[in-house]
Amino acid sequence: LVTLAIFVGLTLTVFITKKDFSFLRGILAIGTFAALGVIIASLIFGFSLGMVFCAAMILLMAGYILYQTSLVMAHFPPTHHVAAALMLSLSCGMVAAQEMPKPQKEHEWLQQLTGEWDTEGEITSEPGKPPMKTKGSESSRAIGGFWILSEHKGDFFGTPFTGILSLGYSPEKKKYVGTWIDSVTSHLWSYTGSLDEAGKALTLDAEGPGHDGKPARFREILTVVDKDRKTFSSSVEKDGRYVTFLKITYTRKK
Repeated sequence: LVTLAIFVGLTLTVFITKKDFSFLRGILAIGTFAALGVIIASLIFGFSLGMVFCAAMILLMAGYILYQTSLVMAHFPPTHHVAAALMLSLSCGMVAAQEMPKPQKEHEWLQQLTGEWDTEGEITSEPGKPPMKTKGSESSRAIGGFWILSEHKGDFFGTPFTGILSLGYSPEKKKYVGTWIDSVTSHLWSYTGSLDEAGKALTLDAEGPGHDGKPARFREILTVVDKDRKTFSSSVEKDGRYVTFLKITYTRKK
């Protein structure tokens, strides 16, 4: 649409100005129609205001460059003006027509995880022993519609604990991706995973140091119960099966 608008603007400019072709007048006409094309595209395709703003900034920068070029072109014959305007307008059209990426449905799924949450957890340190109860809170926010960043605060065996989770979706890998860091270990956890067919449970796999310090495989499952409740479980692989050692229930703060 933007490129088409530029062609229309250039054509009308040539007809309006006829033989007395003014480069600056051409730029103004082209810029007007290009801006119109951006607005129409935003309405038809549902581009965000941020995308329209970026496109407007591109047009403003392009307009400034074109104006400076017009000062130089004033020293050349009018026929050169038309050729220069055509080449520059086509370049601007190609730049402005480039779409900024939009969040996909997988990114939108993550948005329901944001907000302020109270947490209650159970940690099983050894089989056969009663689990240790923990309480804490989580604050989760969206970043640009593509990512969420969650900060968890609580206690870990009596020690104040802070953990930060990032989650997003990679269209290239067709997988959910994420990271985890916390205040009690030096390991950077890296996740990849997928959503179940029901769209409720996100399974994330990772590798890192096990409870004995040796490399191990871990599996985290984040389940959405409803808009105000979610659960989290963490398991480690032992003898070919995953054993759950952590369970957390999240309740949205009112």
